[in-house]
Amino acid sequence: MAAEALDDAMLDRRVFRQVLVGALRYPPTRLTWVLFRGATRARLKVFCQVGRPPTQLGMSLNGDENDETRWPAPTMTVYTGARASEDPRSYRLSATAGPTETACGVMPGALGLQCRPEHVSVLSAGAALMPGKKTDGDEKTTARWQPSSRTRVEALRCDLALDRAPASWRIRYSAREWPLVFAAPREGAPGIEWAHENSDQVVQEGGYRWMPAPH
Repeated sequence: MAAEALDDAMLDRRVFRQVLVGALRYPPTRLTWVLFRGATRARLKVFCQVGRPPTQLGMSLNGDENDETRWPAPTMTVYTGARASEDPRSYRLSATAGPTETACGVMPGALGLQCRPEHVSVLSAGAALMPGKKTDGDEKTTARWQPSSRTRVEALRCDLALDRAPASWRIRYSAREWPLVFAAPREGAPGIEWAHENSDQVVQEGGYRWMPAPH
């Protein structure tokens, strides 16, 4: 048991989160992915949370999404497997623990990951998405992030193979919200998140942000 625990402790650990909100994303969904990698094996934990929006118009990226009281306790599904190839680095994983049916839909029985290094521009933790405003010409300005400053970060991009996933996953989670992008922790932030709001004509935009540091 001690040898197995030590082996697990040596695995590289990365965290990525998706925060999917908006009037057309009802109810809001938060998926947290924790990837453990070793020389020949990998484990992926997927935490599903379906939130409690403050109004019938859904949740916005105005700080509501950072209120932990709006997110109930998660369900967790665990995938384990082995490295399938080195170049590109890829893994084949199968569900080994956790529920098959969650509030996020029926979890896939198997997942494929194909990973490669990538640089991404990341907003500060908690950056808010401000909808555009109408001008005198009845046109609308584009939405903007506040604060808007970004840092360029080295990350590990892992594309998900969902060809064997239930139809509910392929429909509900569009290609725009994939892939998984894992970055090393920084200044208390466990990793980065993809925050996306789909409120029809009000705002439809997403961006990478640092995850808030745990309290």
